[in-house]
Amino acid sequence: MSLRIVLQKLFRRRIVLAAALALALVIAVSLLAGPLSGLDPNETAVAQRLNGPSAAHLLGTDELGRDLFARIAYGGRYSLTIALLTAVGAVGAGTLLGLVAGFFRPLDAPVMRVVDAMMSFPDILLAIALVGILGPSMLNVVLALTLVYTPRVARVVRASTLV
Repeated sequence: MSLRIVLQKLFRRRIVLAAALALALVIAVSLLAGPLSGLDPNETAVAQRLNGPSAAHLLGTDELGRDLFARIAYGGRYSLTIALLTAVGAVGAGTLLGLVAGFFRPLDAPVMRVVDAMMSFPDILLAIALVGILGPSMLNVVLALTLVYTPRVARVVRASTLV
């Protein structure tokens, strides 16, 4: 199937179209955070703390007088970066593990037992525990989330490899 046909079938569903538009909006706002807000997300103005939405501050200000829209827009960059790196890492590591388990039969049982053990923990608790052990940084968050989501990819790739 060509990409055009796949996209036509996908966007026939209104929920897919709505999700794609929402994602495009989040990406656009995050990439254009500077020009859209015109404010530094970390600049404090204690005299303007806890103000409601206005022309100067679209979503108001927080307890230190920082613009909430600017903080959300700039924060979206970190969220999108973490999501992209996690997805790439989980697909890469999961594909490698799944192929190893599927092609090399003596390694199948040990690799899949480790995968099963990792899948037995709740995702978010395992990620929080790993970040707690590794320390707070963007790299450690990406590493923790990659380790959490790799087993699911590994199982799918292994099943496809065995077929």
